[in-house]
Amino acid sequence: MIHCRKTSIPRKFKWSGELRINTEKDQKERLCNVTLSDAIDGSAARLRFSICFTPSVSFLLLEKLFSLGELQCLHPALTPVAEFIKLGPDTPADEKLLSLLFLHMSSRKLACPLAFFYE
Repeated sequence: MIHCRKTSIPRKFKWSGELRINTEKDQKERLCNVTLSDAIDGSAARLRFSICFTPSVSFLLLEKLFSLGELQCLHPALTPVAEFIKLGPDTPADEKLLSLLFLHMSSRKLACPLAFFYE
């Protein structure tokens, strides 16, 4: 007799939506559309992207760009990384704007924690 067990194949997580950036106090502007994909596990005891990024998450927000020096000061207050994920353009039309943002950030050694919002 053969016993079959019900097992589910985990789906790969993918989220697409707007990337917005703070331009002034309480002023957010759309930069481009992005996709989050190819998550790599970090700590098993942390909340996963697939749980946080439900269809009700409408956009990602770059609130502030930090220098590496500022991030080193903030490091002790940060929790360990739960997952790594790839941030990329959603369409070829978004590729140029996202590349310009990455170039600006890398040339000035800037980084930014991402916030996500429900609307």
